[in-house]
Amino acid sequence: MSVWLLPENIADMLPREARAIEHLRSSFLKLVTSHGFEVVRPPLVEYVDSLLTGTGGDLDLRTFKIVDQVTGKTMGIRADMTPQVARIDAHILNRSGVSRLCYVGSVLHARPLHPLASRQPYLAGVEMFGSSSVESEREVICLGIESLRQFGLENIFLDLGHTGVVKAILDSDPASAEVQEQILFALSHKDRSALEELRGVLKEKTVNDLVRLTMLFGSEDVLNQVIEEFSDYPEIPEILERVRRLGRESGADIVSYDFADVAGYNYHTGVTFSVNIPGRYQPILRGGRYDDIGERFGRKREYALGKNSGKANIRKNLEDLGLTLDEDSMRKVTERIIELGDKKELVTQEDLPYIVSDVLKHGVMNEKVKLKTYIVNLAYGLKPMATLKIEINGQEFEESSSGDGQYDAFVRALRKIYKVTLGRKFPMLTNYAVTIPPGGRTDAFVQTVITWSYDGTVFRTRGLDADQTEAAIKATMKMLNIIEDDYELKKSE
Repeated sequence: MSVWLLPENIADMLPREARAIEHLRSSFLKLVTSHGFEVVRPPLVEYVDSLLTGTGGDLDLRTFKIVDQVTGKTMGIRADMTPQVARIDAHILNRSGVSRLCYVGSVLHARPLHPLASRQPYLAGVEMFGSSSVESEREVICLGIESLRQFGLENIFLDLGHTGVVKAILDSDPASAEVQEQILFALSHKDRSALEELRGVLKEKTVNDLVRLTMLFGSEDVLNQVIEEFSDYPEIPEILERVRRLGRESGADIVSYDFADVAGYNYHTGVTFSVNIPGRYQPILRGGRYDDIGERFGRKREYALGKNSGKANIRKNLEDLGLTLDEDSMRKVTERIIELGDKKELVTQEDLPYIVSDVLKHGVMNEKVKLKTYIVNLAYGLKPMATLKIEINGQEFEESSSGDGQYDAFVRALRKIYKVTLGRKFPMLTNYAVTIPPGGRTDAFVQTVITWSYDGTVFRTRGLDADQTEAAIKATMKMLNIIEDDYELKKSE
C-alpha cells in the first residue's frame, strides 16, 4: 500500500475546489451576519461527555474517539457543530433573550453518511436560541434557502414536518413508550407491516393512525387531510397551521409535507425541515427545533413568548410554573400575550403570573367605560399635559388637564369629566405600587397596583404593560368600570 494513500472517503482539497469553498464560506458568513448572527469557532476536539450531550446515538457512531494524552480522558473529534454551539450559548455566553450564532468549519465522520459521502464534510449553519415563535423558524428556514440561492442553486425542494404530530398520537397511548424505537423505525421507513405487528400491544386507534400517517405526505393538500383525519388530537390543527405558514413563506420552489419523517425525533421538539436539489442523493440542508438542548447542558432556557407562540407553548410555560387554566382562561391569556407581544420584543415565562393575574383577576368582561384615545406630553420646564376622550355608556367625553406627572395629568382630566361635567363622585387614590417581574431586565413589564377608596369601600385594580404610565392608565380604566357597575346598580334601586 502506498504511504501516500488517504483513508477511504477522505480527500485533499485542491486549489480550484479550495477557492470555491472559500468563496462560499465568505459569502455565507456575509449573508448571515447581515441578519444579526454572530460567528463562533468551536474547537475540533472535545471530551465526549460534552461533545455528545443532547445528541442521538447516530452521532455517537459517527464520532471518532481518541484518548487525551494529558488527562487520559476520552475525547471526540466533532462530527457535528450544533452541540458545541449549544454548549457555548448555555455556558459561556449565557445570554438572556434571543441569541443568534453561526459557524463554518470541517467535521469528521467515523463512517460516511452514504457510500459516496465524504467523511470530512465542510459544514455551515446557524443556530437561534431563546425564541419559541414561528417567526424564528421562518427566519432560519428562509435564511437557509436564501443562502442556497446565493450559491446559484435552483429547483429548491423543501420538506417540512413536525414532531408534535407523532408525539400527540404516542402520548395518547401509554403502551407506546415500551415500543417507541420500533414505532419510529417503522415510521421512518414507512413500513406499514411493521406497524400492523404492534396490534395487541398498542390501541387499535393508535395503530390505525400511525399506519394512516405513513400514507399522508406530499403537497399542501396533505395538511387539510391530516387536520380532518386527526381531529381527535386537539393540538394537531394548531401545529399544522404553523407548518402551513412556514411552507408558504419559505421561498422554496416546491414544498412538501411529511409528518412520518421522524429523523431526530428524540431531540427535535417541533418543526423539522430538509432541503433537496436535483442530482443530490442526500439533503443538502437539514434543521429543526430542539428547545431542550440547552437544558441538557444544564441550562433551562427561558423562551420568549409572543404573538406567534401558540397556545401549546404558552400552556407548557404555564405548566412549568404550576399554573393550569381552562380553555376560556387560556384564550384570554393568549390574547393578552398577543397584545403585549405587539408592543415589546420579549415576553418571558417570568412575566406569565403577572399576565394571568392581570387578565383573570381584574379583567373587564363588559366595558361600560372605554378609553377611546389619549395623549400625554412631557416637556422640560413645563408641567405634563394630558388630553383624553372616553366613552361612558355610549356617550363620549373629552377633557384636558395639567399635572405633577403624566399620570397625574391623566387622572385630573378624568376627574374633570366626572366631577364637573357629570357631577359625580370620583374615587380617591390611596396607594400606588409598581413592581416588575424578577430578573432585573430593562425591558421587563411593569405591574401597577392602585388602591382606591370609594363610598367607604377600598379596592384594588392592576394594570400590566411595558410602559409604567400605560400600566397605571389600564388599572384606572378597570377602576372606572367597577364604579360604573356600582353606579348603575344604585340608580336601579
